[in-house]
Amino acid sequence: MIAQLIAGYHGLQKLPLILLLNFNKEEIPLINAEIKENKFGDFEVHQITNETTQKRSMMYLSSGVFSISNVILILDLLQKAISPSIITAIIINKAEKVESILDEEAWITTMIRRENKVL
Repeated sequence: MIAQLIAGYHGLQKLPLILLLNFNKEEIPLINAEIKENKFGDFEVHQITNETTQKRSMMYLSSGVFSISNVILILDLLQKAISPSIITAIIINKAEKVESILDEEAWITTMIRRENKVL
């Protein structure tokens, strides 16, 4: 199901940037397998882990689908390593657990929506 959602967003733009939040490292291979099995496209989810800020910035600019932690994304937003305007979609796993505007996911979406009126 997640793979189908990603594929839908992936088809919206020529060079989309799709971010996945709150996905653990065990889920990413399963999502990639589902993408390939269902032939949703010629792309895969890449997990951002310990790359430098500069490397992550280059990855964002090259587009793609990335699984990223809240902490790294917040850091990159604050350091301007990623421009919210280039983000095509954010898919938040377990979004129903976001209870307050003080939660990291709520803060992230607020920051991105300030500059990205499409999301």
